[in-house]
Amino acid sequence: MRNFILFTLVLFICHLSFAQDCIEFNVHLFFDSKFATIPNSVKQVEDNYIAIEKFFNSYPLLVDFHFKLKTVAELREPWTEELELSKQLIGFQGYISSQAKDSSDIFLYITTNATSSTAATFLGYEPCTKSQFGIQAIRNVNPTINQLSMARMICRNFKVPTDSTSGYLMSNGNTAMILSPQSLNSINTYLKDFIRCTNESSDCLFTTHVSSNKVNYEEITIAENFIENMAGKNISIIDISGKLILKSKSQHIQIESLLPGMYFIFVENRFNRKFIKI
Repeated sequence: MRNFILFTLVLFICHLSFAQDCIEFNVHLFFDSKFATIPNSVKQVEDNYIAIEKFFNSYPLLVDFHFKLKTVAELREPWTEELELSKQLIGFQGYISSQAKDSSDIFLYITTNATSSTAATFLGYEPCTKSQFGIQAIRNVNPTINQLSMARMICRNFKVPTDSTSGYLMSNGNTAMILSPQSLNSINTYLKDFIRCTNESSDCLFTTHVSSNKVNYEEITIAENFIENMAGKNISIIDISGKLILKSKSQHIQIESLLPGMYFIFVENRFNRKFIKI
């Protein structure tokens, strides 16, 4: 009886949480000429976004996140030589002012010239106005700090306030990638408006063969970027009654034997996705 109640609760939470499965944020990366000469600099930024994506997707948010590097461009403008990060940010904002923007766009400028290491952000706070998600500038520092700063800027875009207690991502002087309950609530509050005002829908968990969580194929594949260290993890598929249908340690799951209906995927006993076999 206890297991039935727990599974019913999971189903209820799932029903609330899947108004939209995934938000794909398009990252437009710009940088100065010195940053362009640093070996693997763009790859470092891309790896940071992959890590941040996994970080956010490890929490019970209303949707999953996927960050896609859409633009990569070096800038040689007079304002890129300014020493104050705030002046470079103003120059960057002017530079991209004429570009088309949507509520899921992130415009990131990385400089090696600025004396300040503090990230600054112009925010597109209201998703219903279709304003851009964020315009950001950051001084290039070591990868760990970059990752923290980039994650903090995304939280600022979500109107997440500074945490009053230490030890969290949004705490002053933070050194840890941990979301507090307050930050989690703030992000979900923002996402409610985002989901209500956008019609975008996709799926982060599956890389192929899935459309709107409806499956009409013999195999589904779980995306590498979605789950940390995917290889060898226990994957379970459970039906609507709570019965275990199959288990796998492969990200490629054969489902040709499944009858039509609704199923739930758990990775290492953690709920990740529902899907419908048709």
